[in-house]
Amino acid sequence: MPSGLHEAPMAIIQSSFHDFFCKIPYPKRRFLKINLLTNITKDGTIPDLRILMQNVRNPQLTLIIPAIGQTAFTQHLASLSITLRMAVETNSALLMIIVAIVQELHPYSSPVKGSNAFNVLLNKPQCSWDDFHPAVWLQGTESIDINTIDPNLFAQGSLFPLDNNMTAVHTMINRGAEAIRETLIKLCQSMAPEMDLVPLRNPDIKF
Repeated sequence: MPSGLHEAPMAIIQSSFHDFFCKIPYPKRRFLKINLLTNITKDGTIPDLRILMQNVRNPQLTLIIPAIGQTAFTQHLASLSITLRMAVETNSALLMIIVAIVQELHPYSSPVKGSNAFNVLLNKPQCSWDDFHPAVWLQGTESIDINTIDPNLFAQGSLFPLDNNMTAVHTMINRGAEAIRETLIKLCQSMAPEMDLVPLRNPDIKF
């Protein structure tokens, strides 16, 4: 059963992307629809956050997923690695992956569905934890490599209990957001070649 802790990191990132896209003056209703989908479920094969770009006039023609986000506990890192590799294999155009890794003081396990503990945690989810590690991967000249340690394509930091290397993480996310913006601009250009793209690249619009 997902907890509030599980939802929080991707909810913050979703909100930031929502604000970012709202500021970009792309033709939101006429041509394009951008969805920020959160899937907080027990199915680890579904990313917690997906950014989707879709052609409104022909939804079957263009469906781009430039970024995904996932929250994981350290006890599930093996399955996380498999999930991320599958995501890249099925979507070679993926530009960015954001992961929030939570290290627990005690391994978490869900109570039996319908039990008193289940009903209590359903309303007040709790989880003991002692560290929080955001990690970001970017696409380079090839598809994202989950195993890379290239500082130009991967950054990992610690947000709690100590703020460590978070500047690199923030920089990587900002670079990913700009790459997503360029994908959005190219999509707009392909749909409306006469469109003025300068406002979409306004440097004052930041993630």
